[in-house]
Amino acid sequence: MTFLIWKAFQFIRNFSKAIKQKDTIEQDEYSVISDYIKKSIPFKKLGKTIAFEVCSFYYCFIKWKGNKNNQNNFSGYRESGVSALYIGLMLASGFEAIGLHVFLILRSKTAAILFLILHIYLIINLTGHLKAIFFRNHLILSQKIVIRYGLFDTLEIPTDSIITIQKFEGDYDKSNELLKFALLGKLEPHNILIELKNNIKVHLPFGITKQPKRILLYIDNANDFIKIVKNNIEENENFPQTKSLQIEKSM
Repeated sequence: MTFLIWKAFQFIRNFSKAIKQKDTIEQDEYSVISDYIKKSIPFKKLGKTIAFEVCSFYYCFIKWKGNKNNQNNFSGYRESGVSALYIGLMLASGFEAIGLHVFLILRSKTAAILFLILHIYLIINLTGHLKAIFFRNHLILSQKIVIRYGLFDTLEIPTDSIITIQKFEGDYDKSNELLKFALLGKLEPHNILIELKNNIKVHLPFGITKQPKRILLYIDNANDFIKIVKNNIEENENFPQTKSLQIEKSM
């Protein structure tokens, strides 16, 4: 017992240090926590599942203060109505759960307790996911886009892998080539479509992996987001030409 307590203490101490040591704009708490847990657990799928649960509890109960942002950070919730959607969903599920819980108590107290635990678990995950949407901002760097959506794994898209990026708010057909960053699917809005040259691997919650070629997501200030990304793409495309000209001149 003493050994287990000591190991738990070591884990929490190292875990806290890992979060405090995040010192680059490319990493947020989610990345630090999930990377640390995945490295600590030898079984890949188990590590991803545990990382999801820990991050869910972290954002639900511990994370209350936003991170410092710069001009290349973009949120994805202020104008989307996603807050009302998730809060409404949780309230509706709560009212339904009360009625079902009362019904189960009359039939089986064990089933009622199990249902209550599952419902609390669901609310914690939904709350954690919603707060993660609030606190995790997308980031544009010179060579890549960093997509951060709720409790989904961080996705890094190199700018040289993008064919087109454009505003898109219309309907879409489900396809293996298309992935929308939205836990509730078509219930959540989208306003940007990114088309890639090649399929990219995306890790979703609970160890699910997809390899889409087109990505849908919602970004506040979508026009500014698209403009910066397109400028970065043009600069990266022109850079080799500029460099070759400089070499020729020096010769």
